[in-house]
Amino acid sequence: MTIEFTNATPAKQSSLISNLLLGLSFVFLFAPITLIVLGYYTSLPTGTLVSPIPQGVLSTVPTPSPKQDVVIANQATEISSASATTQTNSQEKTVTIVANTAELTVTDPAVLESSQIYLTNKEGDKSLYSIKSKSVGQFVVVSNSVSNQDRLVDYHIVNP
Repeated sequence: MTIEFTNATPAKQSSLISNLLLGLSFVFLFAPITLIVLGYYTSLPTGTLVSPIPQGVLSTVPTPSPKQDVVIANQATEISSASATTQTNSQEKTVTIVANTAELTVTDPAVLESSQIYLTNKEGDKSLYSIKSKSVGQFVVVSNSVSNQDRLVDYHIVNP
């Protein structure tokens, strides 16, 4: 049998696609595996230059110093003294809103232009009360509802 080389075609060059596949296989297969293996071996405490701590030693934190007593201030001595007499600038009073009315004018000489008036309804009374107007010596209390019985409302006057 005789083989003639004259009819043989020259060998093909590697195509772009085959070179690209070879490069991608290296990037996505060989490089990550190599990094994982190197990471595994460098994380083991071996006592080598990679990990200078001897094998089995987890840290080189020094031992804590012996316990010392806490420094606490001396006992406080209680000194009793007479309390100063106190005065208040608040006055508490009660007003009655007559049945079948929702508004009442209250005359009180303690009401000044700068007075603050706080209204408090009695226990069980569900009405809302507010100040409609205020002038020196008087103010008007208004309710959000009319009742068929008399209602008591506490008010506090605070003068600065």
